[in-house]
Amino acid sequence: MKTRAYFENIQGEIIKELSSSNNSIKIAVAWFTDKEIFISLCKKIEEGLEIEIILLDDEINRSSGINYDLLKQNKGKVWFINYSEELPLMHNKFCIIDNNIVINGSYNWTNKAKRNHESITIIKDNKELIDDFISEFEKIKFKYFGEQTGGLKLDYKKIYLRVEALKNAIKLEDRDDVNYQLAKMKKIFSLINDENEKKIILKIITQTEKFNYSDSINLINDYLNKYQSIVKFVDEELVALKIEAKALEIQISSIEDEVSEIEKIIHDFEIAYNNVLGELIIQILRLRREKYKKDAEKDSSKQHLYDEAEKDFKDFNEKHNKTKSEKHIDLTDEERKTLKDKFRQASKYCHPDVVASQFKQEAEKIFISLKNAYDNNDLHKVDNILSNLKKGKFVNKSSEINEKDTLHITIINLREKRDYLENRLISLKQMKTFQTIIEISDWAEYFEKVKKDLIKELNYLKENG
Repeated sequence: MKTRAYFENIQGEIIKELSSSNNSIKIAVAWFTDKEIFISLCKKIEEGLEIEIILLDDEINRSSGINYDLLKQNKGKVWFINYSEELPLMHNKFCIIDNNIVINGSYNWTNKAKRNHESITIIKDNKELIDDFISEFEKIKFKYFGEQTGGLKLDYKKIYLRVEALKNAIKLEDRDDVNYQLAKMKKIFSLINDENEKKIILKIITQTEKFNYSDSINLINDYLNKYQSIVKFVDEELVALKIEAKALEIQISSIEDEVSEIEKIIHDFEIAYNNVLGELIIQILRLRREKYKKDAEKDSSKQHLYDEAEKDFKDFNEKHNKTKSEKHIDLTDEERKTLKDKFRQASKYCHPDVVASQFKQEAEKIFISLKNAYDNNDLHKVDNILSNLKKGKFVNKSSEINEKDTLHITIINLREKRDYLENRLISLKQMKTFQTIIEISDWAEYFEKVKKDLIKELNYLKENG
């Protein structure tokens, strides 16, 4: 699974993913007024891709100036949702590309959104979550456009009840009712998209028509047992909330990975900086402190300069000694890449913000150990932690919750956590240290240049102290 959160150039990232698509694009967004994104869709449909869009039927979309007929003329599908008390506002913001990539987040596909503080997460190769989004997309179509998508609003509950009714008719030996139920089953069969589902239902119909009732009952029992848990407890809002919670968990994990990566870059730079220049800087700070002490003894108005020099010396000396005591392993570029990949994989399993509540305390300990190993370039330890986590110890928080009220609260908390991490990430990127680091192409060359300047300052202080 690959995930990444984006806060800048979101429009460009969306267009890049759409442009790389090969088979299909499914879009469910409340508002869509961005003409540049629409142009990229027009190019893809001209290439023969299957494109479907669901959006609101309101003044914002209708007056956007986008000609959706350009898609329809090339066999694209565009549905406008009329919302009411019976059919509430559709506020989804997701896109499924080639049934293998999901774009999800707070970003509406509008011109205004480009100026807002919004974000998206791009999720790849997560079959379970992507299947959830595909299912949600189909449910939206069935919910709002049942007649346009095949005449009946098909769901597992109706299939389950119809199969159960056929079983009862067979057990009662009511031939007329059996034929009636078969006719209904055939109507349902024509609406099923899932090939495995169709095969099972077809077998039941075929065996019943051949009067092989014993085989029919066995097939029906297998089917009912397999799908009972899905059907009896299905709740559309609960399912939608769980999908949102899962997506937020993945988004949080992705942002946390990026925060950890930037913190590690800063940490690695500071260690390298201290190893190469630390002793030299301590000499300079010591001489500077001694100089200002003499100046303050002669002129009390310069006491504050001495106080500042004293503090600078103590702070840096403490930091330098702490850095020297850290066990930091040198890695090749290839090993660094492997370390980063394995850390990201492991963090998905044990991040304390997304695991089920009963595992939170233990996950927190493992995550701290993982983070320390990552910061210290301990590839062996990160690999061991990942191997243990792959054995399936923890369950995601969203998977354990089955109450809508609890899920609503969980989603609010997850959104707050995501927003906090977004702000943390932005702050890190704006730090002067990080801005300096990203401008440096060669650390060794940079340190050598700084070292020459520091030696000049040291010699000056020795001569004029």
